[in-house]
Amino acid sequence: MPALAADIVVVCSESSHSVRHERVTSAPRVTSINQLELNQPTMEAISTRIASFKKSKRVKNLEKPSSTIALKWPHPADFQANPETLAEAGFYYDPSYDDPDNVTCFTCEKQLGGWEEGDDPFLIHWGKCGQTCCWASIRCGLLVDVDHSGRWGLNLLYHTRINQFPS
Repeated sequence: MPALAADIVVVCSESSHSVRHERVTSAPRVTSINQLELNQPTMEAISTRIASFKKSKRVKNLEKPSSTIALKWPHPADFQANPETLAEAGFYYDPSYDDPDNVTCFTCEKQLGGWEEGDDPFLIHWGKCGQTCCWASIRCGLLVDVDHSGRWGLNLLYHTRINQFPS
């Protein structure tokens, strides 16, 4: 599914720790020759990440390579870790036979599974990858930069993040 013209893509550069926002007006860029060969969409656009949760995925049973099963996102919509919040936190659905609710970050490729009802994808991504993943640092870290009333605050985590990327 190609990115829509209304999608905003955040492009992160791990080497320079820079982030820029781009409006997608054409097909998403191909990040590997395998995506081009397999005609796979990139996961940079949030609409593509959300769509990854909508279709069932066929996965192989590693103990029986000739055996596959179809998996769908296993949790109800009232989970905090639902397709929309997971996609906004940078994840797409990437299940395996042993981990039916596994997700992968489109930027740092961190894989997480075993989601429970109250798990917050933003805080979990920030906590596990905030020092190494530009999406976790910039997007998921926003929640730690505001106080209980939604105002921007200068707290310890904010200063930690600012010091993480020196000018």
